[in-house]
Amino acid sequence: MCLGVPGQIIEIVDAENFLATAEMSDAKRMINIALVHADGIAPGDWVLVHAGFALNKMTVQEALEARRILKEMSDAYADELSAAMDEMREEAPLAPSPSPSPSPSPSPGVQVVDLGAAIGRERAVS
Repeated sequence: MCLGVPGQIIEIVDAENFLATAEMSDAKRMINIALVHADGIAPGDWVLVHAGFALNKMTVQEALEARRILKEMSDAYADELSAAMDEMREEAPLAPSPSPSPSPSPSPGVQVVDLGAAIGRERAVS
């Protein structure tokens, strides 16, 4: 499934390389306008953006309707996720954390040094 998001062109950053800044859902993104440049893209225009590419120009009405639908989908997803999380909590409450396992014993002949204490001694000597 692909998802296109309406974006409003804010600035043509590099016309030669077809790069523009677009505002999408209150975030500014650099997008490629190569696929729509023949339509005459200018700041203020609305485009449908997918994977960083403007796929086609949109009217203001189309952009507003698409944003409304995306918001509805987002709200419905958040509600479903919240309900699923509540259900999981009811079915399997969190188990207590296991106690930490003891540190392994050092191999014979290995000297264990408390680095915190060693650093403190070094600072005291300096």
